[in-house]
Amino acid sequence: MEKSTVEKFASELNLPIDLLLKQLESAGIKKTSGTEELLEDDKSALLNYLQIEHGASSTSKNKITLTRKQNTQTVSYTHLTLPTTPYV
Repeated sequence: MEKSTVEKFASELNLPIDLLLKQLESAGIKKTSGTEELLEDDKSALLNYLQIEHGASSTSKNKITLTRKQNTQTVSYTHLTLPTTPYV
């Protein structure tokens, strides 16, 4: 299996390397350059940190279901008058 580096991981996430390095540092993972190896444990620790930081919880959120109420309209033709003279 190919080794993952900070640079490759940043590329996968479409993030600048500097931003990923700052996030790793905030998560307590010591990386100083894009060429350093990034372990799966480092990725998991970063994910856990970001989930806590952004308020994601391990419990599932309540499910909201929306239903559309169907409206029907009755049209009455009683207000129409018929011609009194026959068509010729």
